[in-house]
Amino acid sequence: MKILILIFSIVCVLGCSVDYISEEPYYNDVWLEVYYTISPISDQEQWGRVDYWETPDELNSTHEADCEGYCMQFLDLLYKETGYFGEMCIIKYPTYWKQHAIIKIGDVYLEPQIYGLTYDLEDISILFTYTYEELLFVATYIRAIEQ
Repeated sequence: MKILILIFSIVCVLGCSVDYISEEPYYNDVWLEVYYTISPISDQEQWGRVDYWETPDELNSTHEADCEGYCMQFLDLLYKETGYFGEMCIIKYPTYWKQHAIIKIGDVYLEPQIYGLTYDLEDISILFTYTYEELLFVATYIRAIEQ
């Protein structure tokens, strides 16, 4: 399944320049943990919905997620393990119609589903940005409404 994500990501970034991080930033261990503990799956396959934002507890029990789930897990672990906050950005590739969720930490835009992959800001269009607190609130609020 990781191979499919890699192929999908390569297709998505056609026309975009991609950088790979060579030094080890403070979030490197979190990135590796998310990469190796979460398996990709669509919300439709997992939850029977087009879009579903998992809570950290749901992610820890299923270990499967789409791009927003990867971001939620990354941001949750980043805060718990380092005390730092990041953001989730919903982006659109200029050469591809689909929207995608990535992580923003400072001025670095990284792909939580592919370890080491970062994006140049000039190669992506940011549609929305959510802080960790906003993601957690939305996911938790939706669960409360549904019950």
